[in-house]
Amino acid sequence: MKTRCYGRPMPLSISVVIPYYNGSRFIGEALSSVRAQTLAPLEIVVVDDGSCAEEAQALDRAAEGCVVVHLPRNRGVSVARNTGIARAKGSWIAFLDCDDLWEPRKLEFQAAVIAANPDCRAVHCGLRNARLDGKEEVYPKGEVSFEDFVAFPCPIFTSAALMERQALIECGLFDPTMAVVQDLDLYMRFAYSHGKFYCVPDPLVVRRVQPGGLSRNIPAFWSEAHRIYRDFLPVFRDSRRAREALREVHVDMAVRALYARDLGLLRRILARATWPDIPFPVFLWRVVGRVLRVRWGP
Repeated sequence: MKTRCYGRPMPLSISVVIPYYNGSRFIGEALSSVRAQTLAPLEIVVVDDGSCAEEAQALDRAAEGCVVVHLPRNRGVSVARNTGIARAKGSWIAFLDCDDLWEPRKLEFQAAVIAANPDCRAVHCGLRNARLDGKEEVYPKGEVSFEDFVAFPCPIFTSAALMERQALIECGLFDPTMAVVQDLDLYMRFAYSHGKFYCVPDPLVVRRVQPGGLSRNIPAFWSEAHRIYRDFLPVFRDSRRAREALREVHVDMAVRALYARDLGLLRRILARATWPDIPFPVFLWRVVGRVLRVRWGP
């Protein structure tokens, strides 16, 4: 398979890796968006992370012609993605969550960036958030280096990422011990050791915004995000901005805990969000300001 960009042919083999868990409601559309790509991937690898029998059968029907791997029990999205990477034959891995969609030229445009930049080992793109009420939010993106990760939340959306398989292996794949933010952890490790994410700014991914989402796992998100920024804090050149990202994690999660009425989690966040992370009065002022903006707008 060859793709042509800027008049120069480039061989490019892409495996699409899709983790699946009881996702029959969306998997058909996700697969259709991959099959509609103007640059056809080498293969589609769908890893069923221990779905119930009916959902596993629905996947088998929808994924005819794909490589389907059924894991015997649910072990988390990191294990599912890592299994897909291990089974993939392509030299590049494109990730897609089963409830997201791609625009038809997503892989074509990203392959063009790879062809134009011989040092490129990862490329992402912009995205559109599609809400249940019909509203959409467009997020154009830019190139992301390691230092850009001091901005919370993660600037890379997993369904937008196309990464060299060997680079993924070299930087350690997704951490299966993490319940959430595994993508942030992996992308920071990649950017630190392998360089920047190149970018197609256009919104080539459609992300379905599900109700609940993060709110179902706020304690794990807060704990893991705090740990990641703590671990990487010494290696950021701009220590001030790095500490600001860590503070933003505390503020954002405190607001979410308030709305979830999780007072136990709120107490734990308040206990940790003290000097030297952030002076308590400033932290409290930021939380109150965020709540007021959410309720009454800017």
